[in-house]
Amino acid sequence: MKPSLAFTAAILFLLVPSIAMAAVGDVFGLATWVYAFLGRVGMLFWALAIMLFIWGVVKFIGNTEDTTERTKGKQFIIWGIVSFVVLVSLWGIVQFILLGTFDITPGGQTPYIQDT
Repeated sequence: MKPSLAFTAAILFLLVPSIAMAAVGDVFGLATWVYAFLGRVGMLFWALAIMLFIWGVVKFIGNTEDTTERTKGKQFIIWGIVSFVVLVSLWGIVQFILLGTFDITPGGQTPYIQDT
């Protein structure tokens, strides 16, 4: 099975910057790299959810006479909205865990512990 252009572009989008900057010097560098990688994966999922929703709207509006295609369009719209809700819920849970439990602010500086 030959990989599609979209799949190849997604893999390059996710991995090439990570591989180029993969040299981490300590645990804090590794944490920064993991955070950046997960941020890219999150952006990919948001882009897929938006494309799914827009594709459903296009199918729904474009097929006014064909009821089966209109029903498929409705399903795409519903799954797009469900994916939005899931992504927002996951974001909220992660923010609650980071801020509420561990008091970690994303994007902030990680303090180094100095030997005394």
